[in-house]
Amino acid sequence: MHGTLDKWYPAMQAGDSAGIVAQLTPQFLLLEDTLPLSGAELVARLKAGGTEAKWTYAFSDWRTRIVGDVAWTTLKNHETSRGKDEKGCQADFLETIVFVREGERWLIDRYHAAALHRWSCET
Repeated sequence: MHGTLDKWYPAMQAGDSAGIVAQLTPQFLLLEDTLPLSGAELVARLKAGGTEAKWTYAFSDWRTRIVGDVAWTTLKNHETSRGKDEKGCQADFLETIVFVREGERWLIDRYHAAALHRWSCET
């Protein structure tokens, strides 16, 4: 599961459509705060926003349960971003992710992110 996220986040950063959807089930749904996005909608949104901003993520406090071919985890995610203007931004999220095992791979089926500390940027 860690490996799935370690492939998915860089693919999103690079705007790599194939790399993004390769880590998702066909039924994938992202809920970021209250915005629901399918895999295709996520790719379109990332492409529309461009890849100029560079961002990082740091997961902590993993709490994972596996039952058969389904796993769910809750974790904290600290993200930072630096745009073309070089201003730094950061946010903290509490996230719940549902994974489904297909063969030897874990794919993301649901991803819910709730902001603990909304994006704040240097002025």
